[in-house]
Amino acid sequence: MSLLDRFKRVFSAAKADSTVQATQDQREEILTILREHISRDVRGGFLDEEEIIEGCVDCFADEYDEASLRKHVPVLTRELLAAH
Repeated sequence: MSLLDRFKRVFSAAKADSTVQATQDQREEILTILREHISRDVRGGFLDEEEIIEGCVDCFADEYDEASLRKHVPVLTRELLAAH
């Protein structure tokens, strides 16, 4: 299953009842998917930090709250760049 397919599956389950927040497991799965996406860009070595962040936010903005992405993606990106 592709990264985007996994994200859509997890996020659609989290959105099934809009009055209920995503469960901890769903949040962890979403963060894992974001990490995998960012990690791929970091390993590629062609993009700088800002390009990685913007690319990830753009990729998932239709499926997830953009404000939340803008909160989490820079942190994950910095962590993965530091570990690289």
